[in-house]
Amino acid sequence: MKVGRFVIDYLLVPLGMPLLTAAYAGYHASTEIEPASYATLREAWPHLQQPTRSAIASAMDSGSGKISRWQYIPLFNAALTDAGGLVMAGSEDTAQSERAKLKAVIALPAGKGRT
Repeated sequence: MKVGRFVIDYLLVPLGMPLLTAAYAGYHASTEIEPASYATLREAWPHLQQPTRSAIASAMDSGSGKISRWQYIPLFNAALTDAGGLVMAGSEDTAQSERAKLKAVIALPAGKGRT
């Protein structure tokens, strides 16, 4: 049996599938979060402590103003810890409009209510 045929027959699936899965997972984690996720962070904003607020603001500043799924996981966990519970707000709007609403809440001075 030739080496090329051995690789195709016995190593392509065990090595190729994990590599393809890892590549897809990396792509999927780097995409932008859904509008409902922006709405959840916006609803939790008044209840968050300053370090969590700073983390959300810096995540919005990096990556062209978008939060990736990869960045969202620790932000969600920190918001859940600070708030004690989160309202999982649904959203009929687009990601762009929810992103703008979150930016508006972030821009409010401390102590002000949300819009």
